[in-house]
Parts: sequence; C-alpha cells; structure tokens
Amino acid sequence: MDKRVLILLLSIISLGSSYDTGHHADLTRNALEVLGYNSNAQLVGAVSNWFVDYFSYTPETDAVQDLKSLHFDNLFHLLNISNYMTQLVRNTMNATRYAVQQNDPVTYLSIIGASSHAIQDFYTHSSWAEHHQTSCGCYRDDTWFSDLNSVNGNVTALFDKLQSVATYSWGDGCNEFERNCLPGQVPHGGYCQGINKDSYVRPWFERSYGHSFAATVEWIYNIQLWAESFAGNTNIIDAAKNYSPSSNDLSELNEDLKASIIVSYATKVPLDGEEDGHYKGAGSGDYKRLVSATAKFISRNSIYKQKFTDEKVWRYLTSPNLYDVANYDQNTFNNSISAALQFVTPYT
Repeated sequence: MDKRVLILLLSIISLGSSYDTGHHADLTRNALEVLGYNSNAQLVGAVSNWFVDYFSYTPETDAVQDLKSLHFDNLFHLLNISNYMTQLVRNTMNATRYAVQQNDPVTYLSIIGASSHAIQDFYTHSSWAEHHQTSCGCYRDDTWFSDLNSVNGNVTALFDKLQSVATYSWGDGCNEFERNCLPGQVPHGGYCQGINKDSYVRPWFERSYGHSFAATVEWIYNIQLWAESFAGNTNIIDAAKNYSPSSNDLSELNEDLKASIIVSYATKVPLDGEEDGHYKGAGSGDYKRLVSATAKFISRNSIYKQKFTDEKVWRYLTSPNLYDVANYDQNTFNNSISAALQFVTPYT
C-alpha cells in the first residue's frame, strides 16, 4: 500500500465530526440552487465543503490544524460563540475580497463551500435547535444572525433567550488549536443521546437541518453582498452562477464528488471488524472501499483540489484564529454583537 494512503487512513479513521458529507452536500447544493447557481456551481460548492473534512484529517497539506477550527466545536459560552461567529464573518469577507481580486469563480465557489461548512456545523454541534422549540413540534428557520437582528443588538434580551447555548466537546482530549477546550463539559453523544445531530438517525437531526439550511442560504446571500460591494458589480457572482467548466474539469469535479461520498460512507472503519460506522449510521464503515477511494483521490489533482493544496484558500477563512475567545467581559461581547449586525444582513 502507498505510504501516503496508509498515513491518510490512520488519520481519517476518526473523521466524522460534522453532518455526514451527504447532508453537507445537500445543504450546500440546495442553498446554491435557491440563489440561482447552476448544477456545476453547486457541485463545486459541495466538493469544497467536503474538503474541510478531508483536509482536517489528512497530512496531505499543512491545513490540518487550521481547517479543524472550521468545525465549530468546544465553545461553551455565548460570548465564545459570538466571537467565533463574528471572526468567521470578518475572515470570510477577506476571503471574498481575495476571490474578487482573483476574478475567479472557482475560488469564489470554494470560499462559499468551505465557509458554509462552519456555518452548518454550528447548528449540528450546538443546542441551538433545543432553544427554538415550538409547542407543535414544527421546524423553524431561526439563525444566529436573525436572532441578533430580532433583538436589535439588545444583549440582555439575547442572553435571556440563548444564555445556555453551547457546542459540544469531544471529551477525551484537546487539540492544540482548541484554546477553549474543556473536555467532557458538553458531551458529543451517541445514536440516541448527546448534543450532536450529525446523522439522520439522531434525535433533533431534522430540526437542526432546518436551521442549518436557512443559515446556509443566508450565508451565501451575504457573501454575494460582500462580493458585489468589493467589486462594484456582480460579474464574479454571475460567472459563478453560470459556471461552465471544460469537459476535463467537469469529469474531475464529478470524480471529486464521488470520492467525497465513498470516503465519507466508508469512514469510521470499526476496530472490531463489524461494519457499523456509528456517525454515518449502522452498516457504514467499509475498509476496502475506503482504501480504494482514498488511493484514487490522492493520485489525482483537480483544479478544485488545488484550491486547497496549492492555492490554500482556506488560509483566508482561518486567520486570524477563530478561537481567540478567552475573554468573557461584557464589552467584548457587545462589540462582537455590534460587528455581526454591521456586516450581516438577515435573509428573509
């Protein structure tokens, strides 16, 4: 076996810290469709979203620690969540400015896909859905930014509504990037308990999915607003919405998408030999398919993969660090709320 494949397999055995790749892909593609992006653009967004997972667990690039920060974990206080979200807004604005400067629709779509991963993870990694229940059990579409807007930046009102919202911790140890990591404080959980909602077999999955879909549409809508303000026109947005790759690039794009599905499904190979991949549902976890798909993906280098391996567009999303959230003082929180309201327009 290729040494790179072996190292990669050992690295991604534990992959699965977010919505299943299929759910991330559906969220991203459907949100792009709502906003008028064609099927090719939707595929680029979905594949770029998956790259956040893939390159968070593989030594193929130096992106591992940075991209892990896009999973929205280990935030146990409303201030931490607010600071993270506001820093993500600022970083994504910088990334959007870079895409406009490059005048490259693939870079633009890569930024959409990768940054949307963090937005989507917030709603599956947190107790957000539990804080937005209805007496009839209906699904809701409240987002972080719509809640901020609804209280008009009133911090007291926001605390009354959301003071105990938190994201989970993995519990068994912390990576060096996780500056606010307190193991075990908010457990990830299993099939039937815990805060995580990453699979359709878990309680609250559909409710969290509703919030996440609304948030993804809202997020992409705001990236469009930022792009238009930086460029002074909608040229890059129009080019992205009507993205038309060469026949070779389209073939590579479909191969990347195929890899994302197979690697995601086959991940969580059990150590006891039983094919039950836990995070992906009973029956998942397939060592042979994982080896085959991984080896094939490593051997290829599409223009979409190069955005992460060569151009390293993720740097704009992860710097400054999203986890500089040590301060709990009220003034910091107020400033964080104000910044979010200043830069983000809720999508109705």
